[in-house]
Amino acid sequence: MYFPEDNCPFYRATLFSNYSPNNAPRRYWSLMLEISESPQKPVEAETLVQCCIDGSVAVGLLRPNQRVVKSWCKRVEYAYPTPTKDRDARLGVLLSCLEEHNIFSRGRFGSWKYEVSSMGHSYMQGLEVARRIILGEDETVLASPAD
Repeated sequence: MYFPEDNCPFYRATLFSNYSPNNAPRRYWSLMLEISESPQKPVEAETLVQCCIDGSVAVGLLRPNQRVVKSWCKRVEYAYPTPTKDRDARLGVLLSCLEEHNIFSRGRFGSWKYEVSSMGHSYMQGLEVARRIILGEDETVLASPAD
């Protein structure tokens, strides 16, 4: 679930216990919250858990005074590719340089393009780069994800 609201520090929530009952002990459920950080949106590590609990209440993921049994935080320095205005030009140089060494960076975030990072896109990128290498065919998904 995505949360663009200003009343919570996270932008996405995932209920892992919905994927499998083995993702939480019996009678419990698990919740993962993803928080972005930048110079424009600093994160205070000391208060982050409480801010997430407060935000979860504000958006209706938790009831007020609902007990949180356990929390865990993991900061990942570079979790997602971040698009910039000059990204495509830079990627063209980078991917060409890699390919000069027979490295074809594809798949989930392998091309540093968030817009072509679904599992379907990843599968098609692998198929298309194999066809390009073996048959000389053009790749289309990497360059034009909307087509």
